[in-house]
Amino acid sequence: MSNTPTQLPALDSPEKAFDYILTSIIRTELHIQLAKVKPNLLRFILHPIIKELIGKSNAPAQPTVDNSPNLDI
Repeated sequence: MSNTPTQLPALDSPEKAFDYILTSIIRTELHIQLAKVKPNLLRFILHPIIKELIGKSNAPAQPTVDNSPNLDI
């Protein structure tokens, strides 16, 4: 039986949408995360609107990510 729900929950706020997406990613096997989630996540965070929102954040700077080929998610 699949872990995927048959109906999407009401995603009427960004918080609910991100919670749903994060839960879905966590339930996904690592090889699928690397093949399907990672490219879409990179495309999302590199979008100009998202980059602008992140740049305007008051949150502390995140540690530098090592982009070496053997890096896991």
